[in-house]
Amino acid sequence: MTLQTNNKLYLLFILTLLLALILRGSTLLGRAWGNAGMLVLAQALVAAPDVPVSRALSQAEEWFQRAVAYAPEDRFAWRGLGFALVLQGREGEAVTAWQRTGNMAWECLQRGEKAREAKRYEEALTWYERAAWVEPGWGDPWYYAGLTYEALEQWEEARGAYERAIETGAFTGVGWSSPYYRLGVIYQWRLEPRQTDAALTAYETALEVNRFSTVREAADCHYKRGEVLWWTGGDPGEYIAEYRQAIELNPQHAFAHIMLGVAYYIRYKDVAMAEAEIRQGLELSPENEWAYLHLGDIYRQAGRTDEAAAMYERALEIAPKSEAARERLQALHEGD
Repeated sequence: MTLQTNNKLYLLFILTLLLALILRGSTLLGRAWGNAGMLVLAQALVAAPDVPVSRALSQAEEWFQRAVAYAPEDRFAWRGLGFALVLQGREGEAVTAWQRTGNMAWECLQRGEKAREAKRYEEALTWYERAAWVEPGWGDPWYYAGLTYEALEQWEEARGAYERAIETGAFTGVGWSSPYYRLGVIYQWRLEPRQTDAALTAYETALEVNRFSTVREAADCHYKRGEVLWWTGGDPGEYIAEYRQAIELNPQHAFAHIMLGVAYYIRYKDVAMAEAEIRQGLELSPENEWAYLHLGDIYRQAGRTDEAAAMYERALEIAPKSEAARERLQALHEGD
C-alpha cells in the first residue's frame, strides 16, 4: 500500500467524517469510524513499513470501538473489531464482539472449511473453535473439527469432537445422523481394541435418526452395520438385508456387493450366486484384493483348490505385502 494510496484513503475518510458531522447522523458517523478502522486494519495486515503492526492494530481497535459506540447495531464494525482483537491475541474479547454480528459463526466455519480443504488442519481447527465459541449451541463446527482430527489421525480427539457435536443438539448443514456414523467408524476401525458393540450402537442410532448429510453416507452406514453383524456372528439374513440396502442407496458401493456375495455363500452355500455378486464388486473396483481373497475362500471351502490358489495369487499381485493372501496360499499348498 503506497503512501499516495494511503493519503487518498485517509482523505476519503475525512470527507465521510465531515459529512457525518454535518448530518449529525450517529449511524453514518459510526460507519465512518468503521471505515477508518478497516483502513488501518488492512494496513496492519500487509505490514506497511511506515506503521508498526502492533500500533496499527491498536489504532484500528480504537476506531472500531468508536464506531460501535456511535452505532451499536453496526455489524460491519463489530466484525472488524473482532478481527482487530483476535490479531492481538485477545480471543475472548474477539468472540464477544463477533457475537454481535449475527453471522460470524458461519463465516468462521467457512474459513475453517477452506483451510481444511487446503490441508491446513491446525488453522482449520482454530476457525472451528472460534465458530463454536461464537455460537456455543451449534453442532456443525464440532462435526467438522472431528473430520479434521481424523485427517490428522488423532482418533480420540475426533471422537471427542463428534460427541460434542451430538451434545449441542443443533445442526444446519450437517445431518443429525452424520456424527453418529463417524463415531461408529472410529469405534470399528480406529481404536485398539476395536469396540464393535459401541460401533453397532452408533450405526443403529444413525440409522434410526435417518438424517444423513449424503445418501452415500447412509449407504455406507448400512454396509458397516452389516459388516459388524458379520464380525460378531449375527444372523446372515440380517446382514444380507443391510448389504442390499446399501446397494439400493448406492449401487456403486463395491464392498457392499463383495460382502453380499460372501453373505450369500454363508447362508445358501451357492458358489455361483456368491461369485456373481463379488464379480459385480470387481467391476466397480478391479484392483480390490479383498474381493479375490473372499472368492478364494469360497472356492477353497467348495473344494475348488486350483481356482482358490489363482484368487490368492491375484490378491498377492495387487497387494504384494498382503499377509492374509500369503498365509491363505501357504495353507492351501500345505493342505495339498
